[in-house]
Amino acid sequence: MLKGVPLVIIGVLLVLLGLAGAVGLLDKSRFKLYEDHQNREPAAGNHRAYQRGGGVVMMAGGAAFIYAGLTN
Repeated sequence: MLKGVPLVIIGVLLVLLGLAGAVGLLDKSRFKLYEDHQNREPAAGNHRAYQRGGGVVMMAGGAAFIYAGLTN
């Protein structure tokens, strides 16, 4: 099992990626690609909500990794 510093590093990376998703920095990436190719995807508003919700969940997971790394 991982302990200590590797868990903290993984946790920080997850929090940063989750923050980018939650703030909306990644909104146009996947949705724009599918919109250009006319594939069936959720509406733009729903897509943003899913992206931001996923970002929040990823941040929570990253925080759990950081906590586990610091308490071992």
